[in-house]
Amino acid sequence: MIAVLNELSIDSDADTSEAIQGMTRLVNSLLHAIDNGITEIRIDGRNGSIHNWCIGKNYHVFQWLHEPSVDVILRTRFRTLAFRSPLVDSNELKELEVYEKSLYFYNDKECCGLGAAAVFDCPVASQASMPHWRVSPIIITRNYESEGEVKDEEIGVVNFFDIESFEILREFIDEKQRERINLLTDLWDKRSDHFPHLIFCSEVESQVERITQPAKLVKQIYDKLKVLNTAVAEWARNQNAFNCRDVSERYPINLSPESNCTLRKFGVERMFRLPSGEIVTFSLHLKFGSSLRIHVYADDEKRKFYVGYIGKHLRTCSDN
Repeated sequence: MIAVLNELSIDSDADTSEAIQGMTRLVNSLLHAIDNGITEIRIDGRNGSIHNWCIGKNYHVFQWLHEPSVDVILRTRFRTLAFRSPLVDSNELKELEVYEKSLYFYNDKECCGLGAAAVFDCPVASQASMPHWRVSPIIITRNYESEGEVKDEEIGVVNFFDIESFEILREFIDEKQRERINLLTDLWDKRSDHFPHLIFCSEVESQVERITQPAKLVKQIYDKLKVLNTAVAEWARNQNAFNCRDVSERYPINLSPESNCTLRKFGVERMFRLPSGEIVTFSLHLKFGSSLRIHVYADDEKRKFYVGYIGKHLRTCSDN
């Protein structure tokens, strides 16, 4: 499960002492969240790296990182936090469509982070700078157009602002984790029913067990495989070679081969064993989200289609 940083809660007018204390409390709560089920923190990256964020009068995060009064281990661990931007990735198609077609407000102020948390149905992390940031849920307004009319909708976003408030949310987080696990179990155990035209290599079972992304993203795995199953069923009936570009144009999936550079440097990471025992390179891959990939292989001669990998984004040339 992800969490989103509430940028409105950062008090850029705080004096230096308050800024140090506020940032320290926030980082402690974020680290506790990461240690207890949160996999990454989404931030609004329009203002650049979080290290440059203003957290007090003429005081920034990078200054806090060199503050001798703050525990050195805490400052070191902050650098390991999995911050990610943008708030909604371009490959998270369903969430992006909702987010881009809506405006989110808190007390007449646009609230990008709170809005993204509403879209993902995930917690928001706030700095405890004001009493209204020390409550949960935080009520925001979504403004959107439907059937030619502008409509408003109130949404409650669960919020944590220190370690104690995160613990109160544990039931919510645990329920989301159970939902994710149930989806993953169903995906593998009933794969023949859900995706009869796809052949899953044996390694996929252990790969699926290691997926830590939230239930919404797991549901996207299922949805993408269903679309792929439909496309493969059509391919299996004709005599044409499998054409990933044609599939991507005709179906709502993004399927493409790896670059030659990536295959030269990291091709071995994409080699998986078919049920026959043969090891082949699974260059074709489905893209969705910023962190997940599905690697597949089409056997044009035998008209069989294999899924060899479901998991985190493997290394590419563009990562270096």
